[in-house]
Amino acid sequence: MKSVLELVRQLYSIRTCTLLLSEENIQQKKFKVCLEYHIGNCKGPCEGLQDEAAYQDEIAQARNILKGNLSIVENYFTDHMDKASQEMEFERAALFKHKLELLEKFQTKSLVVNRKLTDIDVITITSDDQDAFINYMQVKEGAIISQRTCRSGKNSMKQTRTLLVWRRTN
Repeated sequence: MKSVLELVRQLYSIRTCTLLLSEENIQQKKFKVCLEYHIGNCKGPCEGLQDEAAYQDEIAQARNILKGNLSIVENYFTDHMDKASQEMEFERAALFKHKLELLEKFQTKSLVVNRKLTDIDVITITSDDQDAFINYMQVKEGAIISQRTCRSGKNSMKQTRTLLVWRRTN
């Protein structure tokens, strides 16, 4: 989880402060930009330097990463890189290319199976003379995003039903 959060921090300028950023507070200039703004980790929504729509767009992309929808983020960066290069904004295109490289580096670390296999649930059951072991894995875009294993007595399939009910609710 730490690597995912670090990736989000590298790709997006999401504020870390807890200021109440209402339109009224921003217009009344109640807040000043902090050190995070000056070192490039925040775009200054507290002073209205970043509009709400752009900030919400970054939040939506960060949520896609947290949900494991990396291809959506990859397409977003590719589209913006192409658009910037067509508009002759090569520095901005290079920024999106760098973000794509960071995303690709993260994907190679977390890739477990083929990326073409998307949204797959894997349930395995194995047993010996006394016990049964049930394993559930959720694979999204080639990476395991959740897994659960439980042990059950050979004759007791109650935990198996529990696992299947758990899967239906998640």
